[in-house]
Amino acid sequence: MAMEIMQNQKVYEELKSKLVMGENVTQAAQFAHTGAAQVGIIALSLALMDKMKSVGSFWRVPENLYQPIQQGALLLKNAPNPQAAKYFANFLSGPEGQQILARHGFMGNAHKIYNQEPILNTHEH
Repeated sequence: MAMEIMQNQKVYEELKSKLVMGENVTQAAQFAHTGAAQVGIIALSLALMDKMKSVGSFWRVPENLYQPIQQGALLLKNAPNPQAAKYFANFLSGPEGQQILARHGFMGNAHKIYNQEPILNTHEH
């Protein structure tokens, strides 16, 4: 995604000799946090962390500069408490869960698991 953003801004060729690439977004955030890099293109959820905000400021990359990253939640077949996992997944995809996720940099509309239908009938006993 970082290269896509730089290419869309037409700055990649000019900057490529100065780039330090992390193996993953967490390592890129670490480079920025420690000062090993002057700028980091990282996940918004990482940029919003207190430890990152304490060392600098962030600029939200306009969504038209990159293809969105699809994220998801997985319910494990052998979860020790499948009922709780289902409730939690439904909570995450509901209004309150979506507000919490958005506050932490996870944007977009979540769909209910399993073809946009609730996983669990909340009237079950």
